[in-house]
Amino acid sequence: MPRPEDYQLQTVQVGGLDAEALRTALAAEGIQLNAYAESLLRSPAFRTRHRVETVTLALVSLPWLGLRNGGTFGDIVARAKARKLGLCGLDIAPHLRLTMLQQPLGPYLTVASAPPGPREDRPNGFYLRRRTDGLWLRGYAASADHVYAAEFGTWAFCVADRVASEGRHS
Repeated sequence: MPRPEDYQLQTVQVGGLDAEALRTALAAEGIQLNAYAESLLRSPAFRTRHRVETVTLALVSLPWLGLRNGGTFGDIVARAKARKLGLCGLDIAPHLRLTMLQQPLGPYLTVASAPPGPREDRPNGFYLRRRTDGLWLRGYAASADHVYAAEFGTWAFCVADRVASEGRHS
């Protein structure tokens, strides 16, 4: 049975900064990036919004989505879509990282976004994490058949009809 903490809403201001300005803002907060995150920030698929928008995210667990035994990215996205949740643009994760400076130690917060390219050896997206060495914005790569454990962490999806596929990026 999912617990109340298996679902929460988070708003984040997204936009107004290009990729370089985002890297500068992340560095100013002491946020570390792994090589995959750097690659994503340099990718042509990483597009930012010129205007600042407020985006509402649902932070959910896999059990809340009905995946008590975990699932593949495709399973997770299908369950989220059935609950009217959508994928996020790649630009949301860095802004969310700048908003969540008090993230607790340990758990992953994966920002669900469409992979920026067809090859599985490239980063799929971002996750946020606080480790003993500080705050991180990390990119990750996983194959389409990779199964995420139910206790893996939390997933962020866009709420309502404001999903990344609407093409409001510039």
